Amino acid sequence: MAEAGAWRTASVPKTLYKYFPFSANAMSLLANQRIWMASLESLNDPFEVVRRVGIGLSTDDEIRAIAADIGGGRDPEEIRELIGHAIEQKQELDRLIDRCGVASFSEIHDCPLMWAHYAGGHSGFVVEFEFDEEHGDQVMPVEYGDSFKFNWVDYLKQPSVEMLDDLRVRSVTLKPSAWSYEKEWRLVTTYAEAEGDPDIYRFSQFPGKVVSLRFGAKMKIPQACAIARIIHGQNADNNVKFIKMTFDRGSFVLRDGPVQSSQDFMPV
Repeated sequence: MAEAGAWRTASVPKTLYKYFPFSANAMSLLANQRIWMASLESLNDPFEVVRRVGIGLSTDDEIRAIAADIGGGRDPEEIRELIGHAIEQKQELDRLIDRCGVASFSEIHDCPLMWAHYAGGHSGFVVEFEFDEEHGDQVMPVEYGDSFKFNWVDYLKQPSVEMLDDLRVRSVTLKPSAWSYEKEWRLVTTYAEAEGDPDIYRFSQFPGKVVSLRFGAKMKIPQACAIARIIHGQNADNNVKFIKMTFDRGSFVLRDGPVQSSQDFMPV
């Protein structure tokens, strides 16, 4: 597991990739230059929300017990204040998790498992984004590990903003090490509590310029042409690279095909 605070110094890659299935929803997102910011509760790994499976956070009773353990001659009123502060921080973290929206990206575009899981069994597409400055400040690397328990004893002995920052970040970026092959980065946004349909707040603009678009090895030509027309209409200078993925003969490897432009997919 990475050291606490490692996310602070991680360098954002120049470009990151997002996998899409070929679907009406994905085409609408592409046409409107939007991405969906999923709630943590909706993600596909049951360990995503640490509070739900009991790792990373302590119950209110546990916090009280911890505070009692470190009492050691402290004034009872001070202990009560420590307990109240810790519980308040825990409740604020729960509210933060409820308001979080995340979009997943990857450092890699040629992972067969990710093409199978997230890109319609190799019939979808992958968009390469060059993140702009605003979104570059909001993207964080996922940390992979096998367990995580916030050390409330250390925190209550000497409360620290840095420790709470690490807890907040890990609550939305920590995943089991079995997922490490994804090399995931997350764009994280928090939404103010509002009346009405919360879904309307869960869309974000593209995080930057589209650099390339890769079609799955099983994508049909008419579908590739439909995507190319959308991208062509959004990029007058026609500088987006289009690449068809191919299955390598004799190995279980995906390869990039020749680089093309949107013009290659336009009707003659």
